[in-house]
Amino acid sequence: MDTPLKLSDKQLLPEKAKTEIQDRFAVIDTETNWDDEVMSVGVVVADTKTKKKN
Repeated sequence: MDTPLKLSDKQLLPEKAKTEIQDRFAVIDTETNWDDEVMSVGVVVADTKTKKKN
């Protein structure tokens, strides 16, 4: 059995990107019809501390 490849966080994201990700969060909302077809998608990104959108 192969050993899964493990990468550290530093290999995945540069330091600046990690800081920016931790300072914001996103809320995603979708609307579907009765046939489960997506009609619209909404996204808002907000500051973690102030909860205000960026």
